[in-house]
Amino acid sequence: TVEIMMQFTYHGLHLFKDGWLVFDLMIIILSWFSASMQVIRAFRILRASRLIMRVEEMRTIVEALINVIPRIFAVGCLQFLIFYIYAVMMTSLFKSLYDEGHLDENYFGRLDLTFFTLFQMMTLDSWSYITKQVQAVYPWAWIIFTTFVLISSFIIINLVIAVICDAVSEVHREEIESQVRRVNSEISEEKSRNEGKRVEMLEKKID
Repeated sequence: TVEIMMQFTYHGLHLFKDGWLVFDLMIIILSWFSASMQVIRAFRILRASRLIMRVEEMRTIVEALINVIPRIFAVGCLQFLIFYIYAVMMTSLFKSLYDEGHLDENYFGRLDLTFFTLFQMMTLDSWSYITKQVQAVYPWAWIIFTTFVLISSFIIINLVIAVICDAVSEVHREEIESQVRRVNSEISEEKSRNEGKRVEMLEKKID
């Protein structure tokens, strides 16, 4: 609270132009309310997230993640499309396996169950076990399961990692460019001051 008052004293209304200071202010306000309201008292733990604005590397990563949200959303849409295609395919092909006693759980009985099964397989949780159960009835089923795991678990996840890494490197590049511009401006100012001093010395010699 004291820190926020000092920030207001120093920055004034310009405080609201800094996203990190606004975030800090929101955390403090939530902690005020949590002192009297039992329901949102748990929000006080968010004050620990203020460390983000104290550590430069953490702040860089968070800024990169915020900047990359549109590209992550595009990758997510692609992932959902892949899920939907495979969910419809597997539900149509393997819907009756549980009723026939070939599966120990109803993995593909409905579209929502198939979506959950696909998410489980994407995390590589028991995907081989499910595949072997289906493969006992349909020997060719490994093609569908293997292609889905390859696409969702390796290609898509690596694509997300590549997008985030590219965003982090872009933030670092912008920081370096801003530092270079600042140094160049300081050098230019220094040169202009030196030129001014030389002109004054020449004028004195002429006089």
